[in-house]
Amino acid sequence: MASFASIDPKTIVVKRDSRQRQENIADVTDLRDSIKAIGIINPIVVSHLDGAYTLVAGERRLKASLDLDLKEVPIRFFEDLSESEAEIIELEENIKRKELGWKDQVRAIGRIHILYKKSTLGWKIEQTAEAVSLHHTYVRQILHVFDALDSGRIANAESITQAYNTLHRFSERKAESIVGDIIVAGAKLFAAG
Repeated sequence: MASFASIDPKTIVVKRDSRQRQENIADVTDLRDSIKAIGIINPIVVSHLDGAYTLVAGERRLKASLDLDLKEVPIRFFEDLSESEAEIIELEENIKRKELGWKDQVRAIGRIHILYKKSTLGWKIEQTAEAVSLHHTYVRQILHVFDALDSGRIANAESITQAYNTLHRFSERKAESIVGDIIVAGAKLFAAG
């Protein structure tokens, strides 16, 4: 596991006027419980300019850390990130924008998941969910939609949920058709025998 610098979370400055999302940071109970159990898996990303640590990504992790009164949190400096890591940060910040369309949100979360899987052995959907501050069940649905986004089956969907439900119904019909074919083939074999 990589080692990261650690700082007092109280020294991290949050520039509220430049932060795009505020409503999803209020309830960090799930994240607090996770941090209590296993610590902070993904470091908070800060920029270190003019002697100040300014938050770039990880506001929920920061809030949970402050709620837990942690004395130190792992950080990464934005300036030290690889191209792939910087892309993940940019995508994570983009999905926080309220005006982002559902297809763009699906593409961004799908891309984030792919980038994390390429860079971290054994990366799981639950970790992507934590990184983007969404429930893992919802991220699982998003990734299912991501895999079919350009297939045409969900071209008329108006939301992630509608797209997922369309795909789910399609899968159910396909499974029913396969089971029906097996029953017919079995009946033919039984009648011929």
